[in-house]
Amino acid sequence: MNLFCTAALQQKLGLKCGKVPVPDDPLDCWCAHLVSLRGVETLVAMLPTLRFCVLLRRFPADDWPKLNAMLVRAIREEMGLLAYGIPAAAIDRYLPEDTAFQPCFTGVRAIVGKVSDVTKKMQELSQPGATGWNALDPQQMQRTLNSTFFAPMEYPQGILPWQALRLQLRQAYGKAFPAIELEISLLLGKEVARRILIFSAEDTFASLQQALHITFRWEPCGTHRFKLPAVRERDAVMYVLGKGFPAEEIPPDAPCLGEEEAHLGDFLQEGDRIQYLHTPKPEWYTWNVRIDVLRCLPDYRGEAPLCTLCEGNTPPDWLSGPGAYQEFRRALRNPRDPEHTEMLVRGRPWLQEDSASAINTRLPYTMDWL
Repeated sequence: MNLFCTAALQQKLGLKCGKVPVPDDPLDCWCAHLVSLRGVETLVAMLPTLRFCVLLRRFPADDWPKLNAMLVRAIREEMGLLAYGIPAAAIDRYLPEDTAFQPCFTGVRAIVGKVSDVTKKMQELSQPGATGWNALDPQQMQRTLNSTFFAPMEYPQGILPWQALRLQLRQAYGKAFPAIELEISLLLGKEVARRILIFSAEDTFASLQQALHITFRWEPCGTHRFKLPAVRERDAVMYVLGKGFPAEEIPPDAPCLGEEEAHLGDFLQEGDRIQYLHTPKPEWYTWNVRIDVLRCLPDYRGEAPLCTLCEGNTPPDWLSGPGAYQEFRRALRNPRDPEHTEMLVRGRPWLQEDSASAINTRLPYTMDWL
């Protein structure tokens, strides 16, 4: 494991670092630099390609081995991988407790952007009344820094730095499993809210339903069912029902299954199209969600579920259909509309466009991947 040290850090530690070839694996290349945080020297260690960082404040510079052990512990536990739900087995494979960092020279003064930018942002976070930086524990410090300073830039698949790191670790050290990539479209008249999500083939339709509600920010209430058209060996439309769905609304001869006993991989193949029908309350409008199976991934090593694309905004599920959604948007845009204030208050969560990154922070990840 290489730690590329800037000149300021080398001078502080009394190190003489030579230049070494950069390894092919980006997970083996950490960079380190010194900044001042409210008068306290702070070491910032970062994976440059993923911009995932840890901080060491008031670290001793007596000798290199002591700093090496502190850095390993910080990355593993105090401000690092365990704080973001990465399994201990993966951490042990990637960064054992006896890992020895090889100090190397780097001519890059800044880890990301300018050093002054990093320092300035840290100073903003530490101002009294801002985010209470000094009152944060180490894990909160890392999360705050990653979410406020490094998150605005785009990442692969629209995910945050710590999610990108977890994805890289999973791809490098996790076991492969079958997955399914789904394109999910909510039809809103002429508009379409479109999402692409990846699920494990072992996930049930109940997990898919939960992810749909999280993705569209719908309340987990009402009735719902999946409608699987007649394809391949099936000779009739099949329904996968949620809890409490009234059986009298299903044709008497139609085959039915409960959503908790039906696994996605048993019923979905590439090219299939199914429907998800969601009725928030009795007598309310039923939202129609179209689900297309884009790909079956037999050896997937990423997160699941994972949102990789987010287009278009979604309506509140208390509206009575696409027409009401258009009226809702017109009332929001027109301050003179009699319903403007009410819609502004009730529709606040839907005023801003959603993103794949925001959806991924809400989705419950499957972590049994080792």
